[in-house]
Amino acid sequence: MEDAKTRTRLLLKEKGMQAVSHATVMIVGIGGVGSFAAEALARSGIDTLILVDHDIVAESNLNRQIHADYGTIGKAKTAVMKERIKSYRKDCTIICHDCFYSKAINEQLFSQKIDYVVDAIDTISAKLELIQTCLEKKIPFISSLGMANRLDPTKITITTLDQTSYDPLAKILRSLVKKQRIYGRIPVIFSTEQPIVQNRIINADGKTRKAKIPPASSSFVPPAAGLAAASKVVRDLCENAKHLHEIVVAGGCFWGVQEYYRRVKGILQTSVGYAQGFTANPTYEEVCSDQTNHVEACRLQYDDRLIDLPLILELLFRIIDPTSYHEQGEDRGSQYRTGVYYLDQADEETIRTWIQKKQADYPSPILTEVQPLTCFYDAEAYHQQYLLNNPNGYCHVDFSKLKKEELKTSW
Repeated sequence: MEDAKTRTRLLLKEKGMQAVSHATVMIVGIGGVGSFAAEALARSGIDTLILVDHDIVAESNLNRQIHADYGTIGKAKTAVMKERIKSYRKDCTIICHDCFYSKAINEQLFSQKIDYVVDAIDTISAKLELIQTCLEKKIPFISSLGMANRLDPTKITITTLDQTSYDPLAKILRSLVKKQRIYGRIPVIFSTEQPIVQNRIINADGKTRKAKIPPASSSFVPPAAGLAAASKVVRDLCENAKHLHEIVVAGGCFWGVQEYYRRVKGILQTSVGYAQGFTANPTYEEVCSDQTNHVEACRLQYDDRLIDLPLILELLFRIIDPTSYHEQGEDRGSQYRTGVYYLDQADEETIRTWIQKKQADYPSPILTEVQPLTCFYDAEAYHQQYLLNNPNGYCHVDFSKLKKEELKTSW
């Protein structure tokens, strides 16, 4: 039986769909480009959309903005976009910020993890600030350049700012980026079509040049740019997902193990919990009773472009005694046994082969478990990042075992 995401899932495959379904995307500017980007991202299955704009729907928007109709004129663009999305995606979380973007509201906007930003701002100063913020925070983004005064959607392309031409907005941005010494790759959507020159005064009493002499626009180019932006977001999320993997390791008290791996380059997320036992949602006290068969474990998400599974295993064996079953450091009990628990069946051969070769370094048999992960229950909140929050807390792990080149730039 098909559901709303079946056709998309067939295209993105399971891992890609999972990445999209857990992603948070911010769209700044909900106009011709931004509204179509939001529409396409919502229909693609993005979990959370953050919409940022202080504009209201005007009659002049009817020719190119998907949320514009006679019933929405005069209403906030973020609100009507949210209402529209909710009419077909009840499960989509939508956060609206009814404000124009500036760095002054960064703390408010970036208070949660954001996986991607779509810049559909038409004000140069705000656009530049958003680009700089994304570069500083290392958040993937795509910036839409000038789409007005054009008629041909087939001339839209995705490149980097330094490769643009025929775009007055891009020319100004390139100059400002150089002047302000903003470094980094700036991906953009722009049109190679030569824009027409629109100098006709439409609103003589307009307070700004744009109000007096508005740019010409079509139903083709801004929507196509929005769809291209959404496609870029989804494709990048799927590509990134190909390189993300999970593994669960146990090496005694999970406080030290988590802090150890948290510092390692390529480890993206860590969490501690109880694995491989036969009771559901155990408490720490229950695990310590030695009656649940759970092991204190650390779940790792890693990027294989930065670290591979053999190195993760090597790092584990630097801090454990793999020939000891129920004892690591000063800790005693079955919950302190060592183990590697895989989520992907393909990892089993890698793990077993690596450990088989490692056996030559030990006179006694290696007792580290190698099993498929049967269950993992997150430990209580106070256990998470315990040593980060309590630097003087107990730890059996020797962090000096990590080499300088294996460490993140900052941890």
